[in-house]
Amino acid sequence: MSKLKTASRCLLLALVLGSGAIARAEGQGIGEATLNGGFARGIGPDAQPSSVFLGGSFALVRGWFSLGPEVQYAQGGGRTLIEWGGVSRFRLSGGRVRPFLVAGLGSYNWKRTSFVTASVLGASFGAGVVLGDPRRHIALQGEMRFHDNLQNIGTPGSLQLFSVSVGARFQW
Repeated sequence: MSKLKTASRCLLLALVLGSGAIARAEGQGIGEATLNGGFARGIGPDAQPSSVFLGGSFALVRGWFSLGPEVQYAQGGGRTLIEWGGVSRFRLSGGRVRPFLVAGLGSYNWKRTSFVTASVLGASFGAGVVLGDPRRHIALQGEMRFHDNLQNIGTPGSLQLFSVSVGARFQW
């Protein structure tokens, strides 16, 4: 009975270690985190001027699809934007250059130095690319996104934004 127990444990351990080696060999991660920075520019009348744009996300990965929370921050011209919500990325191909589509949904909190604030439901969509060996834990990532207000509040053009960012992607 004891030999059977030992053999079962060894088999279980071999399966666990083997599945980890197979997943890593295929470049399939189970999670990712991104940190990026760049610039943003508002669209339309009374829009956000050019500003510094920072962002980060954490996501669970399943095949070519990832989903998780994100936070973004933009500041410039006496205005500040803090966005928090969810982001989803869908990779279009494999290899060293991996283009993807990105979409986000969340709370966009706009503030001016004159203490005028607006919190609206917003969405973003765009595209990006990950550069680097898919078997490595760290890669370079770039994104371009259009951010829009989903609520009927104020002048719609003042709450639209276009962002370009570059940063690091960490996968495990």
